[in-house]
Amino acid sequence: AAKVTSSKFVPIGSGPYAIKSYNEISDLTLAANEYYHGTKPENTLVFTILPEKEDIIPLLDVSNMSMGVIEELSRDTLVADKNILTHNFVSNEVEVIGFNFGKENMQNKKLRKAIAYSLDNEALLETAYYKNAILCDSIFYPGYLGTENKGEQYKFDLDKAKETFISANYIDRNEDGYLDNADEKNLELTILVNSQDLSRSLVAKALKENLDKLNVYSTIVYAEGAEEFSYKLATGSYDIFIGGLKINEKYDLRNILHTDYGNVIKYSNPKADNIMNRMKSGVSLEKQKELVTEFKNILIDEIPYYPIGYKTYGALVSEAFCGNEKGYMFNNFYKNCTDWYCKYIVQKTENNESVEVVDSLETL
Repeated sequence: AAKVTSSKFVPIGSGPYAIKSYNEISDLTLAANEYYHGTKPENTLVFTILPEKEDIIPLLDVSNMSMGVIEELSRDTLVADKNILTHNFVSNEVEVIGFNFGKENMQNKKLRKAIAYSLDNEALLETAYYKNAILCDSIFYPGYLGTENKGEQYKFDLDKAKETFISANYIDRNEDGYLDNADEKNLELTILVNSQDLSRSLVAKALKENLDKLNVYSTIVYAEGAEEFSYKLATGSYDIFIGGLKINEKYDLRNILHTDYGNVIKYSNPKADNIMNRMKSGVSLEKQKELVTEFKNILIDEIPYYPIGYKTYGALVSEAFCGNEKGYMFNNFYKNCTDWYCKYIVQKTENNESVEVVDSLETL
């Protein structure tokens, strides 16, 4: 918009970098900002715009590009046998089982826990998520504000699941082979999932198989795409859904859990509402940590959402790239980028000796 207003407009940027050149269809180049009062970077960052995301792999393989971020769970197969290194880091996307509190049976906390015990998260992270996800204790980002991530809280145990179903007052009263409620009606669970999401479909199938072993009658309802899935979710056409939450970096969870924010699962807990409000009321960082710990205990006990695992993203880097092996964040891919550089091996034509050359140009 600024360029349209004035053809003479020259963006200078802020912080350690300023714009050196920009072409909206090809690349953006950042160099040291001469007006920056801190330590000026010695490198140059070039952000390359590619027609297709698949183009990044061959360019990284030959070090024509230095770094790229990829979210695909199957990324390890994409870089197999390539001269590319992968550094995984935790994303802000958590895969979950969601429970419909609009259904009377789903308001039974023990029933939700029995279902949680019925799912082998550890195995699914390997088979359905290609090992590109980690176990977590709640829907909070693992280690959020320095709190401990205690990992899976309802570890897969079919015997424990069976005991918990009984504790929730679901047993086979009429001896028809399925668990019944107090009125001798079958416990029937509808599992909603998007058929176009392979990982979540595998989770739904695994859950159903284990529920079958526990004599729980269940059916999988496949939505044909994200739009139909969202519609069925909004209309409450499910008991359980397999899905995911992509949470902003402020971790304001009111839109997915607060009574007054129209959360889709119809969860309501006044104590949790109060904690969520206080967390966003300007309290100190230390107090926020206390509130998060208290809130996590509620989420672990009541499991309105049962976390399957937090997905990871992959920073793919060429062999020449140096300077930031473990510093990536989902909300800041370029942390510590002032320290990035590239190191190449070249051949001197004069006496044919190999030497290392450090190049300050970083291509992204």
